[in-house]
Amino acid sequence: MKEEIHIKSDYYELSKRLIELLGIKLEKDKPGQLVIGIGGESGSGKSVTAVCLSEYLKDLGIQNTVLHMDDYFHLPAADNHQNRLKTLDNVGPHEVNLELLAAHVDAFIGHEKTEGPVSDFHGNRFISKTLDFSKTQVLLVEGTYTLEIKNLDKRVFLTRSYNDTLKDRMARGREGFDPFIESVLEIEHQIISQYEDIADIVIDENFRPFEKQRKL
Repeated sequence: MKEEIHIKSDYYELSKRLIELLGIKLEKDKPGQLVIGIGGESGSGKSVTAVCLSEYLKDLGIQNTVLHMDDYFHLPAADNHQNRLKTLDNVGPHEVNLELLAAHVDAFIGHEKTEGPVSDFHGNRFISKTLDFSKTQVLLVEGTYTLEIKNLDKRVFLTRSYNDTLKDRMARGREGFDPFIESVLEIEHQIISQYEDIADIVIDENFRPFEKQRKL
């Protein structure tokens, strides 16, 4: 079971602007047209951005599916935390089955049906669900390391760092302040902050999206 996602009206305005920047122009009922990756640090707003963008697309009549990277860790949440406690070397993209996530992106592109994992946070396990991409037009893939996946059409990056999101993370109540967790987030920051360089669209700390200016 996933934590509850709180949606603010501002996020719908963000979704509207993202649609404009992404230039989404899709043929009605034509599947497998666009893959959007949404990346950033823990608590930066990735999940809410993906969910709101999904709802906005539905309102436009565009069928879409959201894949959450949290479902693709090699270990369930509690076990993964214990693995990190053994050594901080266990923190990083290698914690995630990015190959399986990329395979499911390929399944979307091929209009296929497959089975995917769902993280049961409280049960410390993964359960299975059917992913039917036969009619899906847009695939949204969100998570800390998702921008590493090669088969993305557009990459969206949220710039808020773990220091910027400290207050929000405490409000979520899933975890109290823990120096070990902050050490984990610092390691993630060193990795994830570099993804801004490959992003097509950047969302700043005030949730204002803008198109990335490519270096010549």
